[in-house]
Amino acid sequence: MDDYIFGPGLVGLKHMPFGKALAIEEPFVYEQYEQIALLLGCAVKEKAIAAITGQAGIGKTTAVTAFVRTLPANAYQIIYLGQDQHGGSLFRRFALSLGLKPKQWRFEIALQLSQHLQDNEALAGKRIVAIVDEAHLLSDSTLEDLRLLTNSDFDQGSPMTLLLLGQLSLRNRLREPLFAALNQRIRYRYALEGLSLEECNAYIKHRLVGAGASPELFTDGALKLIFEASGGIPREVNNIALSCLLKAADGKVDQRLVRQILDERELN
Repeated sequence: MDDYIFGPGLVGLKHMPFGKALAIEEPFVYEQYEQIALLLGCAVKEKAIAAITGQAGIGKTTAVTAFVRTLPANAYQIIYLGQDQHGGSLFRRFALSLGLKPKQWRFEIALQLSQHLQDNEALAGKRIVAIVDEAHLLSDSTLEDLRLLTNSDFDQGSPMTLLLLGQLSLRNRLREPLFAALNQRIRYRYALEGLSLEECNAYIKHRLVGAGASPELFTDGALKLIFEASGGIPREVNNIALSCLLKAADGKVDQRLVRQILDERELN
């Protein structure tokens, strides 16, 4: 991989310190991350429904992706559904991911999926883990259809694990009477929050080390400013820290540089 072009003091880094790939390959493990992994492990073992919520950029998808990558490929089939919010498109993609030729109409695809999941369960095939990202954007009928896909054996079990990832509004929607049945079936829930100051500092240093850089590139004052400006939201931390690296003339990021970057972000 070619060297990334950072400030003069940072030439030679072989990985993007604050990119998505490194977050998955070398995840930052902290208390909330460990709690989510434990919760997801229980959900997968029981073929239950779990809901992971939090504001945009908080790290929901990263945490769940890192977890499912630990599941053995010979025993689990991971289905990621995050590109489509329209119910018909989502179920069509679901069917294709299972190796099926989707039927023409949405209700037919739902029946097709249900039958396949039941057959797979009966034949003891790979355990299916379906991850539905941006679930807060799904229509009411799509959320209800997803619930129905988890029904098995007269609603005594489930043929798959369903992981719903969404922003805070998903929690409010699930409390509505319309979703009482789905809400009751969600066995595990986790509301992901921002990093603490200590976690944010450790996160930045972890990402720097993972890219082959010194963990001391950011001064203590710079780290504190980044935390305050980002609210501990990992995506915002990444954006600010990367912008600082791009302008680090002497290979050091201090308070002055962070303030400059924050001012520029306000103007853009």
